This record gives sequence, C-alpha cells and structure tokens, in this order.
Amino acid sequence: MVSISRSDEPPATETLPLRPAQLPPDVADFTGREEQLTQLLELLRPHSPDHAVVITALAGMAGVGKTALAVHVAHRLRERFPDGQLFVDLRGADGVPVDPAGVLARTLRTLGVARPPDTLEERVDLFRSRLADRAVLLLLDDAVSEQQIRPLLPGSPTCGVIVTSRNHLAGLAGVRLIDLDVFEPPQAVELLARIVGADRVAAEPDVAERLVRLCGYLPLAVRIAGGRLAAKPHWSLTRMAERLDDEHRRLDELRLGDLEVRAGVTLSYEALDPAARRALRLLGLLDVPSFAAWVAAAVLGISPADAEDLIERLVEAQLLEVTAENGTYRYRFHDLIRVLARERAEAEDSPADRAAAIRRAFAGWLTVAEEVDARLPSTALGVVRGPVPRWYGQQPLIPDPLAWFESERACLIAAAGQACRLGFADLAWELVQTLTDFLDLRGSYDEWRQTHERALQVVQEHEDRLGEAVLLRGLAQLGTYTRPPAEYLTIAETARALFASLGEPVGESDALWLCAHAHRASGDLDQALTHLRAALDLAVKAGHHTGEAFAWEGFGEVRREQGQLVAAMECFEHCLTLWRRLGRSRHVALALHDLGLVHGELGQDEASARRLREALTLFRALGDRLSEADAHHSLGELDLRQGRVDEAAGHLREALRLWRELDVPYRESQTRHLLDQAEQTT
Repeated sequence: MVSISRSDEPPATETLPLRPAQLPPDVADFTGREEQLTQLLELLRPHSPDHAVVITALAGMAGVGKTALAVHVAHRLRERFPDGQLFVDLRGADGVPVDPAGVLARTLRTLGVARPPDTLEERVDLFRSRLADRAVLLLLDDAVSEQQIRPLLPGSPTCGVIVTSRNHLAGLAGVRLIDLDVFEPPQAVELLARIVGADRVAAEPDVAERLVRLCGYLPLAVRIAGGRLAAKPHWSLTRMAERLDDEHRRLDELRLGDLEVRAGVTLSYEALDPAARRALRLLGLLDVPSFAAWVAAAVLGISPADAEDLIERLVEAQLLEVTAENGTYRYRFHDLIRVLARERAEAEDSPADRAAAIRRAFAGWLTVAEEVDARLPSTALGVVRGPVPRWYGQQPLIPDPLAWFESERACLIAAAGQACRLGFADLAWELVQTLTDFLDLRGSYDEWRQTHERALQVVQEHEDRLGEAVLLRGLAQLGTYTRPPAEYLTIAETARALFASLGEPVGESDALWLCAHAHRASGDLDQALTHLRAALDLAVKAGHHTGEAFAWEGFGEVRREQGQLVAAMECFEHCLTLWRRLGRSRHVALALHDLGLVHGELGQDEASARRLREALTLFRALGDRLSEADAHHSLGELDLRQGRVDEAAGHLREALRLWRELDVPYRESQTRHLLDQAEQTT
C-alpha cells in the first residue's frame, strides 16, 4: 500500500482544487462521422453498468481525423463528465513516445498534488485515488501501445477514456475499438465546401470531386488543399487539382503551415523495422488496385508466411488496408501512402532493385495465372511460352479457377498495362496472353482488344517478334467475333508467317485454323479445307491437342456448309471426344450445340433437342451468356419448326434479352425475325 503524506493528499471530502479543462478547441468546420459520433456518445455514458471504466480507442492512418473526432466528442460530453476533462498528447507517432511516469507527474500536479511520488507505481495509485468516484473524461491522444496506456487508466467506472492511435490497441481489456477510414466522397466535398466556400465548389462541382479524389479522401489532405485555396481566393479549384495531378509533387503540394501529409505518414514509416519498410517501398511500386499475400512473397522473394507477417505489420501500422473478397484477404494502398512508398523507394532502392521487384511480382501473377488458366472450362488458343522466368515459390491453393480470375482480373490488366509503360515487352505480352481465355469466356471483347493493342505497340517497338506473333494471333481470334473476315484474315496470315519463321508450330497451327475460319466465313470452302488440313497436321506433330480439336471443329463447320451432314456429324463427334478428354467443358457444350444443329438439319429433332438442352445447361452453369443466347435461339428455331410456338417464343425472347444486354445487334436482328414469325403464328 502506498503511503501518501497529508500535505499531498486532501481529505476525502475535499473537492478537486482545480477542475481540469484541457481539451483543445473544437473544430469549427467538423464534418461527417455521424455513425462514429453516435457510437462514441452511446458508449461513453457515465456509471458503467458493469462497474468498469469505459475505454474507447479510435484507430486509423495518419491524417484520417482521429484527434478531430475525439476532441469533438469530448466537447459534446462535457456535461456528462462535470469533474473535468484531461487531455494528454502521447506523441506516439514522433518516434519518441511520452513516458507514462512523466504524464502522471504532470497530471497529478493538475489535480492538485504539489509533489508527485517518485515511482510509477505510486503515481498510478495516487492518480486513481484522485479520480475515484469523480466523473472525469480522459482523452489520450496518439498512443503508441497498450503498455503506454495502461498506467494512465483510471479505476473508477464514473470516468471515461478516449484513446487515439495509429495502432489497434486490442490488448487493452474491455476496450471498444473503432476504426476510422477516409471520408466518403460526399463528406470530403462537404469539408472542402466548408473551408473554401460553397459557392466556389458549386462553380466547379466536377473539379471538386476530382480534387478530393486526388487527396485520397483523407481529411487532413482535403483540409490542406482547402486551406491553400481559402488563402488564395483568386485560384480556381481547377488550378489546385492540376497541381495535385503530378504524383511526384502531390505530397509537396499537400503542405500548409505546420500541417503536412508527408510528415505524418513518414513518421509511421520510420517506426517500422527495416524488413517492413522494404516491403512497403517495393509493394508500393505496383500499379494494381489490390493484391493477395502471395504477391508480396513474389515481390520480396520470401515465403508466403513471412510475407503475410510483414503485411500484417503494415496493416497494424495503418499503412496498408485489408479487405475480404470471396473469403480471402486482399490488401491495398491508400493513394497518398502509395505516393510516399514510391518516394522512399526512389530514395532508398536502386533502379535495378525496383525493376526487379516489379518483374518478380508480374512473373508471380503470370505463373499462377498460367496454372489456373489450364483449368478454365475453355481455351481460345494454344499457349506459346516466352522467355520470362517463372516464379517457383509456394503458390496459393485455388479451388475455383473462374472465381480466381474474377478476383484478379483488374490486377492482371493493370499489371499488363504497367509492364507496357515500363517497356517490359516480354511480361506485357505473356500477361495479356494469359488473360485471353478468361476474357473470351466472359465475352469481354473491349478489354481483350485494348490489352492486345497496347501490348502489340510495345512489342513492336522492342522488336519482340514472338510477342508480336502471339498478340496478332489473339487479335485475329477476337476478329472472328468482331471484324469482317477479310480484316482478321490479314491479321491471321501475318501471325502465321511470323510463327513459321520462328519455328513455333503451336502458334502456326492456330493461325492456320483462324485463316480457315476467315475463308469459310467468306464462302471460300476449298481454301478453308486447305488451311484446316495444314493446321491439323502441325497440331498432331506438335502434340497440340487443343489445335487438333479446333481443326476438327472447322472441318465439321465446312462439311455442314457443303451439305455433307453425316461427315459433319463425324467431325463434331471427334471434336467432342477431344474436348472431353481435355476437360474443357465450355468447348464440350459448343460441340454439343453444333451436333444439335446437325441433328436438326438431318430431321432428327429429338436428338437435336437433347443435344441443345444439354449444351444450354452447361452454358448456364459456366455463365457463358453469349453461348447461352445462341442455344436459346437454336432451341427456339427448333420449337418453331415443330409447331411448339409458345415454347419457341419463350426461348427466342430470352435470346433476344441476352443479345441486347451483350450488344450483339446482328444476332438480335436474327432472333427478332424468328420471334416475329412465332408471334404472327399465334
């Protein structure tokens, strides 16, 4: 038990010699945070029913407005805590956090103790005694750890505590944790309007939205940008936004007096250990919206477990955000933290090290994407591998290939785009090639074209002939959906010649059957057969089973157009067998659809309906809406021919809806014509 001298300790009935009122001024233009404000006001009710002091902890990145919210709430709570409000700046972000013993000495003097005891334990006891049964609110700002906080907590349930920190203080018993994120766009615009004036924002509403977006919706950044505009009434919002557009100058622009975004984030960065700092720098180089932990392993050249430990340290330091998608965790940078990470990388890492880190990341995505691509239900073309070294680290377990591509789609496209900008031609075309099967399956033709054309420009600039051949082949395949035959025939012939000169039989075989496709579409069936025979011969010699299947599919289409329906059926049956052996379920469905059409043309309506319905079921399961529409059209045509008008109209209406959604006007016209016939019949 600590002995307290009579001179230091007033009688039990004596009131505090001074009612502390240490809160900083409230923020006059406080904006948003209604949900968190309501939550804090509800939590910090006096006289906790469980007889425990109520501790609330606000966590968030530097500049997110933790202190502003805490001070605003504390002012709202003054009447609930009539015995005073204590405010302590613990300076956790300064790298030299305040010692609890010193904080207690100063606080005890505020509470009327002229000579605080010498030891920390004695000061804690006296501090808690002074606050016993008194309603006092403590605001402990910018704490670094639970160890720093614990000695400063009162013991009386009549008191309340608000803590702000860049770290999650989950180790405090009974703490109520509240995470503070950046503003939503409307809140950020509202804060800007309060600072610069609503009339200036109303005069340039689109620019105001762009400006707060460039601030990353970070309250401190918006406040600084707004303050600079308020100090320069002759500036337009456009001028400020243009100054922020330059990423290399953005943090320089976000400085006003003693307010600075860079300083706060830098303190958080410098508090990290060297390995975590390196992780932040190198991961910040990636122009991707988010990433999984295994990507960090590829970037850093370490195990996934070690990479996840580093990432979690960055999350804990509020330098990286975490999201959950499809049951897995992904990580992303706030825009301004990414800018600082790149600044530090340029200052601390050599150009060669930075380039190597980016290449490792993209090689990781390429390696995993290739493995997953092989398990997709369809393939557009055979894989032609380039010179990029693959990543042979521990790869993630991926039970659902389609779901993986859905989650990584934006990252793969962004990675390919960054590879193009950096002149990494080999990575650019290999990443684009790996995306093709998925984009084909999803009917994402704009992304297919854009990624191919951008990468093609880069490989041509770098005279990468293999990459050029692969990308031209991909554009020719896309042309079978989107261009006249003469146009994609020229592209396919150029690709074929390049593949032949490079001795790449897989690519050459694919280019040949694409040429055959164009000749058949133009009505030149003899040329189509010539190219198909050459494509099949090359595919068989190269062991390119996908190419064999595509060639047999082409033979079936030509024989069908020649009226040789039995021969066409044999070709499609051979094609179906190959696709089943390869495990490509979408192509199985396409072959079933082709067989259904041939059965129908042979008058075998029952077999036709069976094949078409089987194909439709597979297309639906795969989410292949384009082929689903085609199957509905075919079933509608069959039902109409057999006099089942209502059933025909149902299929045709569904096909029409899908064609419209997919923006395929020429197929929409064909289906509309059949539907008109069905409706006239009724």
